[in-house]
Amino acid sequence: MSGINWDYWRKLALWPLDVACQLVYGEEPKGMLPEDIRNPDIDGRPDSVSLYHQAMAAIKAGTLSTVFDLEVRPTEFLAWAQGQGVLLFRELADISCPLPAGGWPWGSYETKLLRDLAAAAEHWWKNYDPSDPTTAPTNKQVIDWLKERGVSERTAEAMATILRAERLPPGRRK
Repeated sequence: MSGINWDYWRKLALWPLDVACQLVYGEEPKGMLPEDIRNPDIDGRPDSVSLYHQAMAAIKAGTLSTVFDLEVRPTEFLAWAQGQGVLLFRELADISCPLPAGGWPWGSYETKLLRDLAAAAEHWWKNYDPSDPTTAPTNKQVIDWLKERGVSERTAEAMATILRAERLPPGRRK
């Protein structure tokens, strides 16, 4: 039996896409290697890597949804994976996603700044492709856009930092 802490993963409302692809095959979720993500045509790779590339294509086609930086809702991802013919690892058979009542991510609680944060994520990050860093907005673009919506500079800077993809290299683009 694998050393996966299934109770931990069952409780999360979101999974990173690469981890989701590993969990459905009962693999220890350690993330994908950069060479696996960049090279979709490698022979003999694990099924989880193939599924990751299928998921990326589905995201681009709009048939699989993500939240922020390539995180998926477990129940949606598992339903999509089953639709791709994946037989789920037995520990995932009864999983449920603990989404708050009233919607993700803050349930029925809402403020103008939370709406602005969600709008910025939708506007700037929905078409982000981790294999192509040029598809990511700059922090300045996000900050300027938020300021146009009436968000203070300090808060806009914090929001842009929160929304920024974790794996993007810092500094100017080349």
